Amino acid sequence: MLASLPWDSGARRRVKRRSVTISDIFSAWEAGPKQEVQPAIVKRYRCIFGFLPSYFGDRDVNSLSDDDVHEWAIHRRDKQGVTARSIKRSDLSAVKAVFGWAITRDARRLLQRNSASNVHLPEQKFDIMQQTHLKSLRVMRCDWLIESDLMEQMPQEATARSSVVTPANDSRWA
Repeated sequence: MLASLPWDSGARRRVKRRSVTISDIFSAWEAGPKQEVQPAIVKRYRCIFGFLPSYFGDRDVNSLSDDDVHEWAIHRRDKQGVTARSIKRSDLSAVKAVFGWAITRDARRLLQRNSASNVHLPEQKFDIMQQTHLKSLRVMRCDWLIESDLMEQMPQEATARSSVVTPANDSRWA
């Protein structure tokens, strides 16, 4: 048991906090001083914070856990078709930033903790492999364009080389 302090009356008072919604937090963030935030970011965050109340409703943000925020991110990926990379770079970063601001003194500590700070949405391997494959196709196409330019400039040397790869003789371009 805690010892009673001279300035403590013995009875601890519980301050009941009013319910804070996602809309309340974003409105306070938007109205607060933003020396470092560009108008384009405010516009993007406004769009993202338009999605959150449709998922969480008027639920108190202090009751949200990191699992709740993770479920929202999964919902955006699976039900709304947003890529994991886009959610990670745009949606989650916006939520983490605004919730992070809401726990500061400037925000009068609207939130007790940032429930989005530990949320990570891994990108699917297929997306990464597909992007790598597309990059390699672009490189191959650039190589082919360079070869074709050389053929036009030096027809004798280029036709003598039998290893020239063109879309006509390469099955990867079919």
